[in-house]
This record gives sequence, C-alpha cells and structure tokens, in this order.
Amino acid sequence: MLNSELQTLQTYVADCAARNLIQWWFESLGTPARQSLNRALFDGQTRGLKPLSSPAVRRAVWQCALRHESLHALIARSAGTISASQPLQQGDRIRLRNSLPILDAAGRIIRVHRGGETWRVVGREGQRSIWLEQPDGCRQEWGDDREILSQFEKIAG
Repeated sequence: MLNSELQTLQTYVADCAARNLIQWWFESLGTPARQSLNRALFDGQTRGLKPLSSPAVRRAVWQCALRHESLHALIARSAGTISASQPLQQGDRIRLRNSLPILDAAGRIIRVHRGGETWRVVGREGQRSIWLEQPDGCRQEWGDDREILSQFEKIAG
C-alpha cells in the first residue's frame, strides 16, 4: 500500500465517528485483531470503555490496523478506499447494516429504518448517484457508493 493511502486511512481513523470504532470491534469477532482492539478500546482495570474521542485511543486503533490485515481491510472499506464488491447495479439487493434514523428539517427523528432491512437498487444516474427502493416501496437517492457501502452490505445472488 502506498504511503499516501496509509496516511489517508490514518487520518480517517483519527477523525471518524466513534460508532465506527465500535462497529470495527463488533466486526472483528473471531479474528486476531479482536484482542488488540480490546486493549485499545477498553480500560484494563475498570473494564470500561475508554473515551473514544481520545487521540491516544485513535492511535492505538491505528496501530492495531497496521498489525492486523483483517482490521486494516475493515477500515479501508469504511473509508471507501476499497470496496468489498463490485459497484452496485440496478437489481442488486442490499441489507441495512444498522438502524438508520430519518430526520425532518428541524432535526427530529420522524422514522427509523431497522438494521437488517433489505432494499433494492432501482437505477443509477451517472457515476455517483444511486436510486434505492425502500422496503415500503418509496424511493430514495444516495449520492455516493462509499456512503452506501458503509451503511449497507450487498446481498449475494
């Protein structure tokens, strides 16, 4: 991997949302990276979660990623530098990874799509715009594949 790509990923880990750190922890179950992430994210004495916004925690997570390819790949997929699959095409089915709150103009939650819901790709407009059909039949446009792949996983077949 090029130095510029490593720097991009390191910056991503330093600036990403705390939920990403937790997501990587969950997704590392069964991999050698899990134990390293336990040491990076949890206080050994209190067994509590360390402050996830702490630069020291972010550096520790990055060091884990440098040692464990499985964690490195999770981070790269989240950052959008690699894709777990081919670009989404019309007819593809995708599953929502986590709950997705829908906000009104005032910032109030008006609806929540639950993790595990299956949506369908109904079309593309150009390279970076994708139309999805929600489980209720409503359609929604997403602006970029990277964001979609951080929220959804492609369903095989």
